Amino acid sequence: MKESSRKSAASKLLGFIKPYSVTYGLSMTVYSTQQFCANLLISATISGFSGAIISGSTNDVFSFLLRVISIMVAYFFVLAVGVNIYVLTIEKITRDIKLQVFRSFIHASTEKPASSHSGDSIAALNTDVSRAGELYSHAAFEFLACISSIVFTAIVIFAVDWRLGLVSLAAGAVAFIVQSRFAKPISKIGTETLENNAKTVKTFTNVFSGGASIKAFGLEHKVFTEFDTDSLKMLALSYKSAIISMLQSLFTTVQGWISMAGIFGIGGYLVATNKLSFESLMLVPGLSIALANGLSGLGSAWAGLQYPLAACKRIEPLLKKVEPSPKRKVGAEKFFLKNNDIHINNLTFTYRDNELPTLKDITLDIPGNKTYAFVGKSGCGKSTLLRSIIGMYDRDDMNIIIGSVCFNDVNASDWRKNFAYVDQSCKLFDMSIKENISLGNIGCTFDDVKKASVLAGAENFIKELPDGYDTLCGEKGSFLSGGQKQRIAIARALVRNAPVLVFDEVTSALDNESGRLVTETIRNLQGRNTILIVTHNLKEVEYADCIIVLEEGRIVASGTHEQLLGQSEVYKSLLRE
Repeated sequence: MKESSRKSAASKLLGFIKPYSVTYGLSMTVYSTQQFCANLLISATISGFSGAIISGSTNDVFSFLLRVISIMVAYFFVLAVGVNIYVLTIEKITRDIKLQVFRSFIHASTEKPASSHSGDSIAALNTDVSRAGELYSHAAFEFLACISSIVFTAIVIFAVDWRLGLVSLAAGAVAFIVQSRFAKPISKIGTETLENNAKTVKTFTNVFSGGASIKAFGLEHKVFTEFDTDSLKMLALSYKSAIISMLQSLFTTVQGWISMAGIFGIGGYLVATNKLSFESLMLVPGLSIALANGLSGLGSAWAGLQYPLAACKRIEPLLKKVEPSPKRKVGAEKFFLKNNDIHINNLTFTYRDNELPTLKDITLDIPGNKTYAFVGKSGCGKSTLLRSIIGMYDRDDMNIIIGSVCFNDVNASDWRKNFAYVDQSCKLFDMSIKENISLGNIGCTFDDVKKASVLAGAENFIKELPDGYDTLCGEKGSFLSGGQKQRIAIARALVRNAPVLVFDEVTSALDNESGRLVTETIRNLQGRNTILIVTHNLKEVEYADCIIVLEEGRIVASGTHEQLLGQSEVYKSLLRE
């Protein structure tokens, strides 16, 4: 991973600090200087007590003790306030980043399937964001704490004696060089750990979503072996990380001993030769350790920075803010058009990753409150045309008009309010039937839900369930049959009260009886709304006001079922298949 790429990702992440720059800066200053203040307080206390004891005055001892207690109380009060503000600010920044990552997921392009596995997305929202957050929390704190400790401690030590200052500085410089050498292996381990963690989450999601297939094909052993291999790799990475941390800690300890030996050796000589007072010598050891630890910590912080940088790189594509398109002119309050025709003018559509157009020169007029069906072989562009009409592809060249309003002049989200969409997957959520239907129209009443259920042909089977409308659907509607899920999805579409109903292969995954019931439900809605249907089963749409036949992205025929039987060989061949 290139360093410049990581820096770019880190700069995007740090941009989230800007709204909190004042509180972040002040609290970080208090929090990062607390270690130096603590070391200085301890060293001054030891030196002061030594002087008071040597003087032999009890009053001096108690007077000094009172001053130390007063300073400590003030110190801890300021620290408590600073830490509280710091922690709250960090949590707010992390929340903003998570919201942005989640916003990127829900506003992701629908032109192609997600390029990353859902396990990657889960890992990004949880593990990666938390790890990346260390950049502006732990890592930033470590850097500032080390720098402040180095600067202020060095000033104090050199003020006491320049020779002891040089010894402390030399020991710290060696520690910095050694600790910074750990950066490369930590960077590699961090990247591999994040990637392996995402792979583990992928395995979990595959097991949960495809458990039946795993059992049906006897893949339990294979899946378990893969998970075991990944867990062993994670164990090896954790072990390497632990060894590096142990070596860093061990070196810090040994370096501290050597530094202390040098300080007391040289300092003892200076005291013995009357070139340094005993009180001054007692002030230096603690500060010397702080200086060495500061320089050592600076190298360690640089090494530790590699992990959050790796996480930043993983979430960088998700940090781009979703900006509303500036081309939109018509607001939502002006665009909810019932009983209006749909006009498509010379629509050509090419997916961003393809060179050849999926739709070619589509021109079509769909009268309001009519039922139009779109048929053709797989890959002919039926679903793409339907998804284009309902505004799933936010392009500037979508020449689609409802009434007198063009898609190019409307926010895509406002345009989609005119449509209620049901597809073959009929996604239901792990909540009650009533809640699932209500998602079609936030704020609808229970009466609205029941009316929609009656129209969708779902009322009878819902009443037979033990908990009725309060029955839980399960994850992806797993507690219900395919036909039940589709009729609930249709009820959700109906409660939306949208002018246009769109059904995309809604019976393709159903048995004959369930498919018949769903088809009957849709047919009963004819004349109430504009209905657009995509299907492979032509017998289901023989009743449509108009059937559009597509081939290789073009409209090759249109008309009623009877008209097409006499006019279109393509339609007749589709019937024979």
